[in-house]
Amino acid sequence: MRNKILAYAVGAVCLVASPSMQAINVYAAEAYSSNWVNEKADLSGTWYYYMNDGSLCTSAWVHDNGQWYLLDASGNMLTGVVKSNGGKYYLLDTVRGTGTYGKMLTNGSVYNGVTISASVNADDEGSLSADTIAQLRSGVNVDNVPNVENTKHVEGGVVVYANTPTPQQNPTQPSKDTPDPILPVSEDGGSGDLTDTSDEIEVEFNTSGPTYDFE
Repeated sequence: MRNKILAYAVGAVCLVASPSMQAINVYAAEAYSSNWVNEKADLSGTWYYYMNDGSLCTSAWVHDNGQWYLLDASGNMLTGVVKSNGGKYYLLDTVRGTGTYGKMLTNGSVYNGVTISASVNADDEGSLSADTIAQLRSGVNVDNVPNVENTKHVEGGVVVYANTPTPQQNPTQPSKDTPDPILPVSEDGGSGDLTDTSDEIEVEFNTSGPTYDFE
């Protein structure tokens, strides 16, 4: 499975015999770093990315050799349209043999005859315009697509941005060390109405200690 290919690997050459001539088809080498592996020797299978510590990278945007790639929860490289970054749409290349299969397509890229119009802003680069989404819809699924919000960012085999929500403690939830409250009650043991204007107020503590009368 782990058929590693370096970014500077030589392109694959395929010789095709015909009655009149030999055609030589040269396919671009996949320009991935050595962290990537393919499940098949001919590189036609699924790509996976391994962290520097040897663990399989999952649920991550991977920035590799200047391109962005996306991995699902099982570590599979995703292709096609996905939703992220507050409901914005991104297109991951589905065409093999380009040298960067699976990369996020950016503004000006051409995909199946459609010139991609996408954001060039640093915070949402590659997010597709409404016009591009409409053009892609005829041949690409753009409606029921994976939502990959809160996906970590990886570069160089390490996590550079966790991008996961941090659980917040409920400020109204008392800690286990919070003392029990002092409960005021009326003289006759009633509900403790604080509007009681009687001269004598009895304060009852919910402990086993004595009761004090204040005059």
